[in-house]
Amino acid sequence: MSKFKVKRLTAHILMLKVINDMLKYSFHLTLTQVKLLNLLVKYDNSDSNSASIDRLLKMKEIQSKMALLQMLSYLNNHQWLLKGRDQRDQRKLTISINKMHIDKIEYMNNELSDYIERYFGQYTFDFSCDYVSYLLSSQELFRNLKCYLNMCQLTLEELYVLGILNLHKGQLMVKELQGEFHHPIFAVSPILKCLILKGLVKKERCELDERRVIVTIKREKFSKVTMLIQACYNYLEKGIQVKLNNK
Repeated sequence: MSKFKVKRLTAHILMLKVINDMLKYSFHLTLTQVKLLNLLVKYDNSDSNSASIDRLLKMKEIQSKMALLQMLSYLNNHQWLLKGRDQRDQRKLTISINKMHIDKIEYMNNELSDYIERYFGQYTFDFSCDYVSYLLSSQELFRNLKCYLNMCQLTLEELYVLGILNLHKGQLMVKELQGEFHHPIFAVSPILKCLILKGLVKKERCELDERRVIVTIKREKFSKVTMLIQACYNYLEKGIQVKLNNK
């Protein structure tokens, strides 16, 4: 498996982690809320009827009507949309956006797109795409990928560490590995502890300098780890291409 493919996979994992934090601390939003807001803009620009509860419930990320109503209330309170009652039928909710909301959403989208293009653009599967749509597609694929990893008794964070180790022929100093964690959301020590307990990696003192600790993918597990990384990459590549072709 080529190094670039491994870098591309780890870059997508890191991208989702970084953007999740960026949304949380800069805009107080989640990716699901971003998807909902962009759907509202899409409906506003189309000739179809405005968004309805039933229409929004078709989003895979929405678990229930109650969860959707809570999300809409939150977005209304933070001035991302308008939620009210239908004047003709008070039992019905109305969901709408005005120019202020559209400008606010557009600003957020531009911030996300600029960041993705600057730091992750070279690793995307489509260099001319709408990066926000690409991000949301990636999120959906990684949600499915998590289910596969759960069956393998692994997490995305553990896959990221295994990918970084694979890039360095399966071995790195702990400090070097920590340097590869470009985002503080990854806590290296707990992830390593889990991988050691799962029998995939080992830690040992450097023979030349005992102050240094080396992390290594176990020799007998290296082939298995490489095949896992390859399978995850193939799923991501195929999934992105399908979504791009269905645009």
